[in-house]
Amino acid sequence: MLFPLRSWCGAAVTILLFLAASTLGAQERVGQESPRVERLTFRGVDAVAENELRQSIVTEETRCRGLIVRPFCWATDWDTFVDKHYLDRQELSRDELRVRVFYFRRGYREAEVATELRPRGRGVEVVFSVDEGAPTLIEALRVRQTAAVLSDRQLRRTGIPREGQPLDLVRLDTSLINLRETLGERGYLDALLQDSVDVDRTARMARVEITVDPRHRATVGDLEIRGNEQVADRTIRDALLLEEGRVLRTRDIVASQRSLYESNLFHEARVEVPEQPDSAKRLQVTVREAPPRSARVGAGFNTVEFVQTEGRFTHYNWLGRGRRLNLRGTVGNLLASQLNGSGIFRDMTPGEFSAVDEAAFLRPTWLASAELQQPAFRAASNTLGFSVFAHRRIVPAIVIDRGVGA
Repeated sequence: MLFPLRSWCGAAVTILLFLAASTLGAQERVGQESPRVERLTFRGVDAVAENELRQSIVTEETRCRGLIVRPFCWATDWDTFVDKHYLDRQELSRDELRVRVFYFRRGYREAEVATELRPRGRGVEVVFSVDEGAPTLIEALRVRQTAAVLSDRQLRRTGIPREGQPLDLVRLDTSLINLRETLGERGYLDALLQDSVDVDRTARMARVEITVDPRHRATVGDLEIRGNEQVADRTIRDALLLEEGRVLRTRDIVASQRSLYESNLFHEARVEVPEQPDSAKRLQVTVREAPPRSARVGAGFNTVEFVQTEGRFTHYNWLGRGRRLNLRGTVGNLLASQLNGSGIFRDMTPGEFSAVDEAAFLRPTWLASAELQQPAFRAASNTLGFSVFAHRRIVPAIVIDRGVGA
């Protein structure tokens, strides 16, 4: 039995109205329990970035899910387009504490926060009123090195707070991380860092001291290789920018790990330095091998070269030692005799008044190449390569180019 189109449309409209009414009813029930947060406002925020402060709390405001769907947000309130957030009064009281902690860690230890709820639209506006208060300033800052391995310029680059600035504990922690990385770049992987902060609450002043004990420089010891089955240990060792007895720097560890990934022999590669008391470090290299060969074929067409096909083959460990073999072949100008000058395809021939053989322009074009690369040639940072190629190409209606090279 067939139903008229009008009946189907009426049924569809009825279903949509029912779903919309159900959604609105559910929203009203939720709204009675906890109002929707229509807007989140901060007042009195000057010393810190407001966007960072918003990210530090749980309460969020209702907003459109994206710029593209904003016109739909103006017309409807569906969850598909609107990201709705409702008020949690327990979390709101905790957010006041979170804001105070946020300010405390940035040097404003006397900050006060109060919240206010104001009716707005279908819900409420949450207003955070902040009294930042006076900051606690750094009266004196001293960096003490048990051995002078870093210059004043290198210390400044780590972002250590300066005297007269607020006691920003976040910035202080970040500078200590940067300081450890700077020491690691010079080979001091076992350096000890210690900071102390003495605060005078009455004067709102603080004295900060950072102690740097670089200890000994780390050197490259043994290598422990795990996870390889087809790739030889020597191939992995050749790819590492680490030589036994040399100073071990963090950048060499990162570069060695990147070199293993760039070989395309591994899905996963990690170079780690386990904690150990000796200065000669035993490194752990863990790998997960990838297929050593890959092949790709493709076909396409355009208005000049008609139908083309292409094939590529790569062996990432040909004859071992990470030696890479790349083979490539392409064939074009296929079906030129049938498609030349018809439809969207151009006329490739020079024309009837030319003395050139037109048939030569309609024969297939091709390219074949082979490339061999030897990584870690006499040093991990060197690559030796050799390639050969041959081709037959056509410049439409002008010239046929044949070439070989190496």
